[in-house]
Parts: sequence; C-alpha cells; structure tokens
Amino acid sequence: MEVAFGLHVDLGAFDDTHGRSVGQRYGGAARKELPVWSGSPTFSEHSYRTFVGDRAAAEVLYMQNVGHDVAHMSLLGRDGRWQGVGELKWPWGGEYPKPQPLRLCYPNVIMRNRAAHFFGVGDIVEPIEEWREEKHRITGRDWDYVFRRLFYATTPDVSTQPFGAWVEIANFDATAGSTRNCDIWVAPDSSVHLLWVQSNIDARLRDRFFPGEKIRHSLEYAVMRQGKVESQRALIAAAEGEEGATPNGARFHETESGKLLVLAQLSHQSSAAGGIEYRLADLSQEGEREGITWIEVPFREPMGGTFLTNSVRGGSAPSCFIDMIGMSPSEANSLQYARVRVGSGD
Repeated sequence: MEVAFGLHVDLGAFDDTHGRSVGQRYGGAARKELPVWSGSPTFSEHSYRTFVGDRAAAEVLYMQNVGHDVAHMSLLGRDGRWQGVGELKWPWGGEYPKPQPLRLCYPNVIMRNRAAHFFGVGDIVEPIEEWREEKHRITGRDWDYVFRRLFYATTPDVSTQPFGAWVEIANFDATAGSTRNCDIWVAPDSSVHLLWVQSNIDARLRDRFFPGEKIRHSLEYAVMRQGKVESQRALIAAAEGEEGATPNGARFHETESGKLLVLAQLSHQSSAAGGIEYRLADLSQEGEREGITWIEVPFREPMGGTFLTNSVRGGSAPSCFIDMIGMSPSEANSLQYARVRVGSGD
C-alpha cells in the first residue's frame, strides 16, 4: 500500500533481525536482575511498574509506585550495576473536597543519556460526591476510579537531580471528562512530543449534570520545548451525532530513517459490533501541508483494547517494522502478535 507522502505498509512474517532491544547489549540471554532502591520500599503484586530502556547508553530505569504518594526509581548503569536514584513525588490535589496526592499511573517514560521524561495520568477515586453517587446508581459498583488529568515532568539527570515541577497537560475535572496518555518521544533537537486521547464529558453524567452539551473525543498531539507546550492540535476528532471514528489510543514509532509515525486505534461506534481499525500517519511531515494523511492498516483481525509496540522507550532500535502485541479478538484469554512493515519513499 502506498500513498502520496511515500509511506508503505506491508504485513509480513516475523523476522528477528530487526528491532533489537537493549537486552541484547547484555548478551541476549535471560538473566535475573535485582534492582537496588533508595530506602526500603514495599513491593506488591499491584505496584504499577515501569521499565525504560536507553539503547544507545545501554542503561535501564525501573520504577514502581509505592502507595499513593511516590514512585521509587532504580537505575541499571552501563557497568551492569543497579543504584537507587530516589523518588518521584506525585502532584498534590489540594483543590478537591478531600485534598490528596494525585497518583499517576500507566505512564510513558523515556530516557536519553539519563535525561528522563515522565508522562502519566491521575488515577484517583471519584472526588465529587454527587457524581460518585450517580455512577453508583448506574453501575452498582462501590468504587470508581477516574482519569481526568495528565501531567509531565523531567530531569536532566535521573541519577543526580530530582524531577522538576509538574506541568499539567490536560484537565477535565470541571466536566467529568476523561483522558489517557498514549506515548512520549524525544526528538534529536530535544523537543518532547506527547500523544493522548481525551473525552470532554462522561456520557453517564451528561444528561443529568451537563444537559445539552455535546460529547467530543479526540486524539491530541503536542510538542514541548524547554518545559512548555509550544503547540497542540487534534490529529483525529469525533463529535457526538457526527460521522467518524472514535480514537481509542495511539503509539509513536520511529523509523530507521528518522521519520516519526503515529499508529492509531479507532472504533466505529455506529457499527453494531463497535468495529476496530488501525490507521498510520507520518508526523515528520508536519507543517508541509494542512493536516496529515492517514492510511488504513489492513489487519484481518484488528486487536481491541490496549496494544503494545516495539518502542524506543523500551530499548528497541528505530525500525522499518512495527511489532505489535495485544489481546486476540477471536481467541479468549489469548495474546495476538502482528508485524507491520513501514518503508519510506526516501
């Protein structure tokens, strides 16, 4: 498949000669690793762990949430030794009826030469009593976690300097909306690229608390420089009552030639089965024309829900292949693998 800007998509068989990971810098064989922490943090089956690989430096950053206050960090250096590198303290939600730390979960984290960038979503129990009661009436559940605020923070050297002040990227507290971070990427010029999805209103609460308001969904893309958002726009948007697909999530992908692609998952709500499709676009040509050009990736069985790819954040090399894993749509409790070949028209 080929389009005007020279992006080719080809579904091919698995080939292990591409996309080598940071683990192969250590000989490729599986081995046991024991991170070293600052202090003695607890470790449980529900501690929200994050693995970050810097392939060029052959170093790894490992993080885990401890309770609702902080994340602990451990660094595996080029010399093969672990060291505790302190804590990352969550932002404070002092404006809520019950002030509390905003635990950030499911983050996208990238590290380049020990400069680390963290992008995560607040994960707290519904703080508004009226909304919590209404959702309990609808769902019958005694708890309800909400994801309404996105935050970014960075440090120039995770081994010696703490993360700086939190920068809030999105906030839907006022309208009971939702948002989820999708990915983060750092360009050669040190600009930071962010990708996330958002919905302005919770559909369950709209008719009672926000009557007449139209629900909107979008896939957002922002570029940051020197800790500030320089630009932001919706790559895909869908409004209630209008034709179009709803963005569910997306991932960046860096190619061997330096192109920045985005792979987006969408659902067609008008379809009885809520059909899933994937689209691919080249973000590196941003600015050359109005908007970007999307092409459909022709999967026979598109994966629904969360999907993972061979990201440079995890230590994979930039590649002309996108390796994907997610839940199988046809076999219960099974993982599915797919490979997409993307070649530039250079």
